[in-house]
Amino acid sequence: MDNRTYNRTLIHFSEEGESYIKGCRCKKCGYQALSKKVICPFCLEETMESIRLGDTGELEHYSIGYVPLPGLAVPYIDAAVKTPELLTLNGFVRGCEAKEGVLKEGQAMKIVIGKLRDNWLGGEIIGWWFELLDK
Repeated sequence: MDNRTYNRTLIHFSEEGESYIKGCRCKKCGYQALSKKVICPFCLEETMESIRLGDTGELEHYSIGYVPLPGLAVPYIDAAVKTPELLTLNGFVRGCEAKEGVLKEGQAMKIVIGKLRDNWLGGEIIGWWFELLDK
């Protein structure tokens, strides 16, 4: 039994052990979304297909967080990163100091999928975070 906790709609693990984030795209009009959809909300056709999102993106904006959250040291960086597919992911930045001026809008970011922390049952909570692509 898989004791990992993760969003099974967005995060996918291949049989080869690769992990990636899934989205969907309308074959007819090109509308894209993170959540799984059967009918395109834009053109109302049943032409949605699953897509694999890239593992890089561009920093749109960020803020420094000071409110304690489980598994995060304070302060932390909360960020929005736009993928090459033009979808925006929200998450935390790891691997750099959490202070103003460390990051710049438009900066290249890597999207990493892995263990965020343990859950209260001893299993892993899996999610994504961002790291600077070019340090």
